[in-house]
Amino acid sequence: MKLGFAAVLLASVAQASPKCPSPRIHTSRSLAAAKDSLASVPPQAAPELENRGAAFFVDVPFTATFDELHDLGLGIEVHAGEFAGAESVRAALRCARPHRLGHAIAAFSDQALVAEIAERDIHVEFCPSSNLALGVVRSLAEHPIGRARDVAFSINTDDPGPFACSLTSELELAARTFGFDHADLERIFENTMRAAFRGR
Repeated sequence: MKLGFAAVLLASVAQASPKCPSPRIHTSRSLAAAKDSLASVPPQAAPELENRGAAFFVDVPFTATFDELHDLGLGIEVHAGEFAGAESVRAALRCARPHRLGHAIAAFSDQALVAEIAERDIHVEFCPSSNLALGVVRSLAEHPIGRARDVAFSINTDDPGPFACSLTSELELAARTFGFDHADLERIFENTMRAAFRGR
C-alpha cells in the first residue's frame, strides 16, 4: 500500500564538526529501519509524515546499501560539503547517487563538480543563516547561492530555533544579499516543489 510519504536517507559523508557531531547508526540497522518505517506507519499518519520522512545517518562507502535504498524507491538526500571539502560531495555522488544534497557549499569551489550536479539534476538545499553561524562561510556575500544559477536549489532554515530564522527571513535575506527578484524567487519555489520526495 502506498502511504504517500518517503523515508529519507540523510548520509553524513563529511567529518562531523567538533561543534556539531553527527550520530552514526550501523548501516545494516539503518537499512532495516528504513524498510520498517515504510511498513509500520499507519495510513492515517501519512499526511503528517508526507515529505518529512525518517532520517538515518551512516558513513560511506556503503554503495550496496544505497543501491538497496534506491531499489526501495526511497528519496535520498546526503549532507556533504558543509564541513569537509569538495571530495566529500564527490563521495556522496559516487556512493549514494542522491536526489538532493544538503549544504554542498564546498562543491562550488570546483566548477566541474557544480556542472555534474547540474547535469544530474541534483537539488541542493542551501541554509544561509546556519552556514554563517557555524562558520561554513565567512560572510553571506561569500555564500554560493549567488553563483548557483545553473543548479536547482532551495533556501531552507536548517534549524530555525538555534539560528533564529524562519523560511520567510531566509528568503528575504537571500533576496537582499543576492538581488533576487520575484522571478528568481518563483524559480526557487518551483525547484523546491519539484525536489519534494512526495509520491515516491
